[in-house]
Amino acid sequence: MLGRILRQSGGISACRLIERRSLHVSRQLLAATSPRIVPISPSFFTKDPVGYDFSSYVESVLAAHENAVKKDTGAAFEPVSFEEYKNISGASTLKSYRRLVAALEQLAQYKPEYLSADAQELLTKFAKVQEGRVSNRKIRQLDEFGRAYGAGFRKEASAQVYVVKGTGQVLVNGKHLDVYFPRASDRARVVYPLEVVSGELQYNAFLVAKGGGTTGQADACALAIARALVVQNPGFKDILEESKCLFRDPRTVERKKPGRLKARKRPTWVKR
Repeated sequence: MLGRILRQSGGISACRLIERRSLHVSRQLLAATSPRIVPISPSFFTKDPVGYDFSSYVESVLAAHENAVKKDTGAAFEPVSFEEYKNISGASTLKSYRRLVAALEQLAQYKPEYLSADAQELLTKFAKVQEGRVSNRKIRQLDEFGRAYGAGFRKEASAQVYVVKGTGQVLVNGKHLDVYFPRASDRARVVYPLEVVSGELQYNAFLVAKGGGTTGQADACALAIARALVVQNPGFKDILEESKCLFRDPRTVERKKPGRLKARKRPTWVKR
């Protein structure tokens, strides 16, 4: 009887509404009496919170140096290994390590006088220690006669030279430069390193050239003389590098392919 009256009067709907409102009020009271614990950093919910925060800090330091002056040249930055990075920072993922390395490599391109104390500390802290590293590269020196040796290559040609202080005499395979290289452009290539250091009348060069053609031998002789001048005076290295005299041209003749007349030339196509 009571159930029929409630159904007719909509009492069940009213009861449900009262229950929902009371439940909502109880939830609000629970939230007010027991405040929620909020993490200090949003990275708390990531896989590697420490690495994420540290990478973000390094990137913020990098962003503060966007107007800094970059170096002209310099050695590449060598970071610590991933295992050392984990021990230093407490991070655990490779992704954060790569983010750190990418940011530090860009920081290392700036001149030290434009870096902040935080940036210099980061570069020092995560740079690979070079102590105890021994180079197997032999440092060339003058021989007992005061001669500097150099070798150069270009295409199929090679050249060896002895450079000694003198009056500017240049001999190639026992012949004078004008006789061995009739073309003025080839002679200009050979003596160009001497002109860069203003040593046309201060050094004698005795060259032995083999293989290739006249152009290849001229470029090989120029590279050999430039390398020998660095042995004579290491102070010439910077100016010779700026003039690209110490750069070996890696270009060679492209090989002939099967079915072609030359490297790229094809037979004439005939329709019939």
